[in-house]
Amino acid sequence: MPDRNLGTELAAAKKAVKTLERELAKQTLSEKRRPQGRVERRGTDRYKVSVFVGTGMGGKRTWVSKSVRGTRAEAEAKLKELLDKKKSGTLATSRDTLNEWLDEWLKLVKVSRRARTHDDYRRVLKDYVRPHLGSIKLTRLTSADVRRMLVTLHERGLSPRSLRMAQEVLRNALRSAVLDHLIPENPARTEVVGEALPEAWETEMVTLSGAHLKKFITAAKQERLGALFILLLDAGLRPSEGLGLRWSDVQGSSVSVSRVLVDILVGKEDDPFEKPKTKKSRRPVEVSSVTVKAMRTHRKAQAAERLKAGQHWTDGDLIFCDEIGGPLKLRHVRHHFKKFIKAAGLPSGLTLYGLRHSCASIAHAAGIPLKVVSERLGHSSITLTADTYSHTETGAQKQVADLFARLAR
Repeated sequence: MPDRNLGTELAAAKKAVKTLERELAKQTLSEKRRPQGRVERRGTDRYKVSVFVGTGMGGKRTWVSKSVRGTRAEAEAKLKELLDKKKSGTLATSRDTLNEWLDEWLKLVKVSRRARTHDDYRRVLKDYVRPHLGSIKLTRLTSADVRRMLVTLHERGLSPRSLRMAQEVLRNALRSAVLDHLIPENPARTEVVGEALPEAWETEMVTLSGAHLKKFITAAKQERLGALFILLLDAGLRPSEGLGLRWSDVQGSSVSVSRVLVDILVGKEDDPFEKPKTKKSRRPVEVSSVTVKAMRTHRKAQAAERLKAGQHWTDGDLIFCDEIGGPLKLRHVRHHFKKFIKAAGLPSGLTLYGLRHSCASIAHAAGIPLKVVSERLGHSSITLTADTYSHTETGAQKQVADLFARLAR
């Protein structure tokens, strides 16, 4: 009896499968028979020509339509032209303006880009691209439009670096539109707009020499953020790494980099810290006795500020913070550093990031192996020759710190 019931169930299951297969076959055949294009009369000598381009979310069928004024034969010829373009992949399907597409693209890349990078994209598009091209239909944007924008921005006094950044961000956004089959080709690609881009030049980074160290340290000791400046020069940290440090990251003369401060305009007010970009950036760095002493002095001054702030103090364990314990703004620190350099009579043009380059140049000039310098800075390599060094000598990081202390004395 059980065997007979099992056989009945199997037969019913097979019948259901066959029924489902027939339904799927009918559905596929119906889809194949659906017209891929159509011509509809819209007046005495006007026609609407439509081409099916795909099925979107929820099964909604999407069409590209064009108006044709003339005879039905001309409308049929237009339909054939659109179908040929669809077959070759050159049929533009978007009705959006460039502004609308850029809004969509920024939402898309927010998932895969760091907050700082995303904010840079948003700012570049807002300041340079949207005012000139934003109202143009995406499908009507041409390389000539992009070149005119670049020439206008150049005449306005934009630097070669800013011009190339504007072109690069726009090119990336339109590349996604090409991949989504919204436009047939990228009108911002370098091959067709390169003539409108000025030749890029490298600005030489101003660095401190060993002769400047004592003057720099003496002046820094008088500054509220002097310990930060000394640390950046000694350890070769990126400014964002230094501003992300907590007291818990310090063990004796070793400082561990585990996060960075993201100084952006919008979107990260709740949590302005991120993990460093690469594994190499997450590293311990041995610092000199000069830096250790400066940080101890800084901690005493911070304790006095905390006492003064009372209940308004924000306890984030930050080493470098504002007067109530909150994270600093990187742009404000840069501005303060610029005034500090001028008042101290140090080389003009030295930037906060230039302290990192100064660390590398001083260590390299003193004969420290490039591999050691590379690891100190959190790079995979500073130059291609760094790849020839396979291991860091024991105590080499301390060698860099000791060198800094000797030069400072």
